[in-house]
Amino acid sequence: MNLRNIDLNLLVILDAVLAEKSVTRAAKRLGMSASGVSHALDRLRRTFNDPLIERTPHGMVPTQRAQDLGRHVREALKELQHGLAQQLSFDPATSERSFNIRLSDFLTGCLLPRLCARVRAEAPAIRLIVGHLEAEGRDRKKPATSSFASMPPSTGGSIGENGSGAIGSWSRCGMAIRRCSGR
Repeated sequence: MNLRNIDLNLLVILDAVLAEKSVTRAAKRLGMSASGVSHALDRLRRTFNDPLIERTPHGMVPTQRAQDLGRHVREALKELQHGLAQQLSFDPATSERSFNIRLSDFLTGCLLPRLCARVRAEAPAIRLIVGHLEAEGRDRKKPATSSFASMPPSTGGSIGENGSGAIGSWSRCGMAIRRCSGR
């Protein structure tokens, strides 16, 4: 069967129906109406040419095909959920990401040594690729390829909301980068 012929969103609904053994409970679990789940189940029945789940005196019972399919769907959804959760979470201690940073000469001298020391201590497998931040006029013609770029406030950087002189933050590492002014 070609995946292009299946609405993969329906597999999430199938998983919920099989787990709950009830269209109403599956709808509540998914934040949908019972009618919406019922229509999705009808589409799945047509797609797989199988009733998938049948009403009996003992409640809703999945067919053998639904049970076989359900095991694979459950595993696939778990893997997908795990993979997406890894992309959304960030653990500096175990991350192996690379970050492109472009800094002015000023920040390269006063910020980079401290930034590198902190990254080395808290995120040993992270790789920093540091480049020079060109003057505003020339730089705008190049595509944005940096994870972070900053200049001191006197040359166009921004000041933090509390006036602290923050010129940006590298939120993925939980670091606040402050203007180097001898403080």
